[in-house]
Amino acid sequence: MLLLVLLVTTARCGNKDNPVAPLSSAPSNVRSLKARLSCQAIVLTFEAPSQKTDGSELPLPLSFEVYRRHYMPPAKPTPAPTLQASPVPSALPANGPEAPQIPAATTSKPPVPAPLPKGDFGKIASFTLEAAEEASDKRRESKSVQWIDDGKTGSFQPGLVYLYQVIVVDAEGETSSPSNTAQIEYEMVPAPPENLEVSSESEGIALRWHPRLADCLGNRLQNQDIAGYNVYRSVGETPGTEASMVNSAPVTESHYTDPSIRLDETYHYRVRALLVGSSIESDDSEVAAIKVRDLFPPDPPDGLLATRSRRAVRLLWNPSQASDVEGYHVYRRESRGPWVRLTTEPIQHSSYRDSDVRPNRAYEYHITAVDQSKQHNESQPTTPVKVDGF
Repeated sequence: MLLLVLLVTTARCGNKDNPVAPLSSAPSNVRSLKARLSCQAIVLTFEAPSQKTDGSELPLPLSFEVYRRHYMPPAKPTPAPTLQASPVPSALPANGPEAPQIPAATTSKPPVPAPLPKGDFGKIASFTLEAAEEASDKRRESKSVQWIDDGKTGSFQPGLVYLYQVIVVDAEGETSSPSNTAQIEYEMVPAPPENLEVSSESEGIALRWHPRLADCLGNRLQNQDIAGYNVYRSVGETPGTEASMVNSAPVTESHYTDPSIRLDETYHYRVRALLVGSSIESDDSEVAAIKVRDLFPPDPPDGLLATRSRRAVRLLWNPSQASDVEGYHVYRRESRGPWVRLTTEPIQHSSYRDSDVRPNRAYEYHITAVDQSKQHNESQPTTPVKVDGF
């Protein structure tokens, strides 16, 4: 009987629901925190999270708390001197001196990186990202955030490494876990280039600027202190903050041509100087903007030939070698009169039949190519061909 009761009791317990821990509604943490040097400042950038940890939407406004600490990195090890073995004599005289002792070969082990020194982060600032006017039925995407540490909470010292973390606080006061740690060694940065100019050329967008051989406080630098320049570009009607580097290696001259452009786009450029032997860049130069328009006509066709019959003139030509040709226009004139265009729209093929001819008339023809730009740039005409009277 006792066994039966225990079985019944166990079965009843199995029918009960197990307790489920409630899902957390805290904001998701920042995972993209980055730090870069500016003149007497450190710039932090990150993407503000758009979800809570339970997957629900994280609405604006959001507050961000910035924490910082620093440490002095260990001195770089001095390479050990290389020991060379003494030469061994080919033969030793009898009862002569003992053979010289050859030092044992030593193998150098790579230095083990020192762990980051322990220390507490201290809160240095907080700021708020306000809600924008947006439809309530649209999900908010991640938003790029930039904050500048100008050192007012403690001046920066060259050679120290500064570490940062950010915590998200939502409107209900719920806090996220700390972000990833961004760290950077503080150094004086070079001055940015000046007088940036951009222009449209057939090979792309040409940039030119004037170098400044100084740091951001005006102290003179030498040519060898600057490794080169990095060119950054953003696309859109306004400059924005999301600029991507377009050069694959530092530009060692004070000019650069950006070939990877699209027609009818607006580009915003800025240039940064790069210190030699490091990844330290200057602040941005002034921004130069340009809207790309195709102002260059295509190559003209060639090899124009004309044949006549009783009632028409047939024209044949070799296509233009340009890659953006939309079509061709056909022009005709009589007795050195004005040229008249026979085609209302560019024709796609490289032939044309003119049936509007009259007897006892002499005609001249030439052809132009038209590109696909909004301006419909037109090439130079071909060499005219003449057809004598019928």
